Amino acid sequence: MQESIIHWLSNCPEVKQVHWPAGQIVLYTGQACENLVVVEQGQIAVQRPALDGRMITLYHIDRGQSCVLSSGCILNRQPFPAQAVCLTQVMAFLVPAPRVRQWTRENEHWRSFMFETLSQRLAHLIDLVDSVVFKSLPERLWDWLQANAEVTSETHDSGVSCAIVARTHQQIADELGTSREVVSRLLKKMERAGKLRLQRGRVVLLSY
Repeated sequence: MQESIIHWLSNCPEVKQVHWPAGQIVLYTGQACENLVVVEQGQIAVQRPALDGRMITLYHIDRGQSCVLSSGCILNRQPFPAQAVCLTQVMAFLVPAPRVRQWTRENEHWRSFMFETLSQRLAHLIDLVDSVVFKSLPERLWDWLQANAEVTSETHDSGVSCAIVARTHQQIADELGTSREVVSRLLKKMERAGKLRLQRGRVVLLSY
């Protein structure tokens, strides 16, 4: 479905293609949703900010995916309740709000894409709620590190390949809805236990 949507949007004259750098905020809390973003390349994080400045990441938007919160805001003409920020360089399609509403009414292919996106996001958010409610923060942190690590050609002292998480402590905190200080303290504890090694801008998993 994702690849067919990308091909279809690339041939729609009313759909604009954009390029954003890593770190670009593409939607702010309270902003009107004038377009629906569909990612062609890269990754966007949709985050919910708290009054004390903390963030929690609700979900990511990857290739061929759109933002279900944006689509809901467009269909119901409501402001965006979160924040969307580029984690990498992003190439994306911008579908104007009037086309989103029209295609949802009239185009079966587009409607299937929208409902598939909604189903995937609901399943992910249920998993997120389960994790927040039923797991401790150290468990959630370790699970997140394992899920987001990439195995590289680097090896540690035992000769085993390393798995790298190329995120800062603040970025990890924003994923988990906690503070940078708490994440740093937990990572230091895991480092002392021999589970990982901390390096500038990344975490090297030794127990993977």
